[in-house]
Amino acid sequence: MATLMSDEIFHDVAYKARNRGHLLAGVDEFLDAVTVLPPGEWDPSIRIEPPAAIPSQDPRKRPEGGPKDEDHAEEDEQKLREESGLTRTGRLFGGLINDIKRKAPWSEKPYFYCN
Repeated sequence: MATLMSDEIFHDVAYKARNRGHLLAGVDEFLDAVTVLPPGEWDPSIRIEPPAAIPSQDPRKRPEGGPKDEDHAEEDEQKLREESGLTRTGRLFGGLINDIKRKAPWSEKPYFYCN
C-alpha cells in the first residue's frame, strides 16, 4: 500500500475516489504502468539495468473519460439522493417532513394516531 501511495497519480486517484470501483481502477492502472519483480523469482546477485528512457507520465495523468464522465457520475448520484429523499430542502426539518410525506401512504396507521 505504501508503494501505491508513493505514486503521485495513484495518490490523487485514491483521495478523489468515491467508491471501491474507483480505487480498483486506480490499482489496475498503476500495475499496468510499473514493472513488478516477484521476490521468489528474482536473483539479488543480478543487477537489473534501468530503462534507457523513462516513459512519460502524461498519458497516466490525463483522464480517459474526461470531465463528462465525472459530471455524469455526479448527476447519477444527485438523482439517487433525490429519489431516496436525501437532498437538502433549505428549511428547518424539511427532510423529516418530506420523509413523512413519502412514507405516509404505506403506513397502516397515521403517525400521530391517538386512541
